[in-house]
Amino acid sequence: SLQNVSKQITELQQFLREKGLKPIEEEAAETVSVPSQPPQDDAVEAMAAEAPRSSALPLTLPEWVDDTTFRDFLSTRTLTLDEIEGHILAIEKGDQSVVPGLLRDIHTIKGEAGALGLEGMEAVCHSIEDHLTATQPSPKWADLLFSVRDWLASAIEAYSRYQHPVDPAAKIIRLIEAEATVESSPSEAPEANEASADVASAPPEST
Repeated sequence: SLQNVSKQITELQQFLREKGLKPIEEEAAETVSVPSQPPQDDAVEAMAAEAPRSSALPLTLPEWVDDTTFRDFLSTRTLTLDEIEGHILAIEKGDQSVVPGLLRDIHTIKGEAGALGLEGMEAVCHSIEDHLTATQPSPKWADLLFSVRDWLASAIEAYSRYQHPVDPAAKIIRLIEAEATVESSPSEAPEANEASADVASAPPEST
């Protein structure tokens, strides 16, 4: 009967356990693998963590600026930056004849940037224009001028994506102002030295 068969199976299982053997159903249960969760892809996580996150703020144009005018500005002023680079290279070699052309290019960018509501670019151009107007640029100005030119290029690239530059305008303006301070300081030193020399060489007063 069914009860006898079940009793015999139970006795057989007990016998196998006593002999140190596992019943067939227990061995099969251990060999069955339970699907586990797929391992986490560390490489994907690392790439996501290291992916650059732009800190640039979105650029919103004034309502009076249409996209065609804005795009024309970006394309034409990219060419102007090439001209500015040529002027800087000439100044670096001591050629002062290019200064008016440099000022003209910067003034043009300043005016158009202001009309388009690009206040950061307008402020940078205004600062360097004032600096160039107040002091005759020497070859040692090249590094500063190249920094300004590079910022303008990065700004145009950011504007093309309708973003503000990652480096704010205030950063490059501080650099320009710091250079202006350095340029003005040496001019005072010779006057002080000349005054000291005059005092030292003056004949003693007669008594």
